[in-house]
Amino acid sequence: MKQVTHIFLFGLLVFLWQSCTPDPDTIPSALTDCVFIESPDDKDGLLDENESEILDEIHDNSLTSDDLISENLLGEWSISGFAAGWIASKTQPCGYLIFKEDELFFEFHDAYIDTVYTHTWSIENNYLKLTPTNPYLEMSKFHESYMYGPHFIADADIYIYEKIR
Repeated sequence: MKQVTHIFLFGLLVFLWQSCTPDPDTIPSALTDCVFIESPDDKDGLLDENESEILDEIHDNSLTSDDLISENLLGEWSISGFAAGWIASKTQPCGYLIFKEDELFFEFHDAYIDTVYTHTWSIENNYLKLTPTNPYLEMSKFHESYMYGPHFIADADIYIYEKIR
């Protein structure tokens, strides 16, 4: 009887594990072929003229409706600009996003992180709300072609994303 109980419990455990394991077709292992290569001589962490112009464009032509922002986010986005909060000699990370109706896939590579995250998302009061939360995606400034988080260079890194599809 004890052996039957163990077999039953093992079978139940396998069933639960299989039902809780995400479908590999819905979670990509890699979204891009971007390879992060750190160079200590890089000055990618300095806000350059192009990135400053993009931030000005975002401020001058921001989307302000939650519905319009949500609709505009659908598609693919990639990091196109970067400003380091503390150490300017950082290499720009690789970041890639795929927004679907209720799901977000986020690939990120830098000196410390190399992973693909999956989140549910919504826009609330012009802020990208994620479950689970993610400090690399605290977006609150949205434009038709760009978005970035609320950080200031003195606080933390700024990641500027550009819509590519």
